[in-house]
Amino acid sequence: MSNEHYSDHVGTRRSKAEEALAATGFDALLLHAGTPFRYFADDQDAPFHTTPHFAHWTPLPGPHHLLLVKPGATPRLVCVVPEDYWYEQTPLGDPFWAGEFEIDVVGTVDEAWQMVGANGRTAYVGDAPDSARAHGLGEDALNPAELTARLDWDRSYKTAYEVGCIEGATVAAARGHHAARAAFEAGASELEIHQAYVAAVGCLDKELPYESIVGLDEKGATLHYLGKRTVRNGRVLLIDSGATHQGYCSDITRTWTRDGCPQAFRELVEGMDRLQ
Repeated sequence: MSNEHYSDHVGTRRSKAEEALAATGFDALLLHAGTPFRYFADDQDAPFHTTPHFAHWTPLPGPHHLLLVKPGATPRLVCVVPEDYWYEQTPLGDPFWAGEFEIDVVGTVDEAWQMVGANGRTAYVGDAPDSARAHGLGEDALNPAELTARLDWDRSYKTAYEVGCIEGATVAAARGHHAARAAFEAGASELEIHQAYVAAVGCLDKELPYESIVGLDEKGATLHYLGKRTVRNGRVLLIDSGATHQGYCSDITRTWTRDGCPQAFRELVEGMDRLQ
């Protein structure tokens, strides 16, 4: 399991953050989990995705959390858990990653900002610079380009923990692809194939890393076809879908054929499959 490498992963993150701070003249790094996006003139939020730099440190789900990283100190994670009855609030419990942080749980966003006590030499990386500005951070500290570029570069090198997470996401997606192929060969529609995929992965649609592409016959020629038709008994299936594991994603594309597909195309697909 990848979890056994998590402590080393956070150690690497701390070392790289300290190098980036020293090179850019900041004393601390404040990472923001992200802010929900609400559709215009509506009361619904879009599916939430944690900001990548926050997810690089912890798989804690949900918006508004703050992570303060200071050289030589245990990273401080402030979890925002609203005290209301509108949405289910999952207790933090004792996750495998908790021991790497000093953790506080608060009920509001304002409490979280007060808890981290950010100052002018704290660099903020996240999607809510207005909030950071309102809590005392200067313009040069809001997603500073040089620091963010260094953090982006570090994300391109995967630790053993991250490799394990990607493997976990790949295993989950493979289950989905096997189920999708079986459904296709049984004559299922695009919608039914998609549903078989999600059921095999064991997730909600919104938990997929991206909206699945399930194209029968001519729809497989459209690169980002997102429809889910109910017509059945297609001859060719193109499916592009992945899965997630602790914030990391997989991305798998496959083409399958069944009886009725032109022989030349079947041979082409089978030949490409043998090359993989």
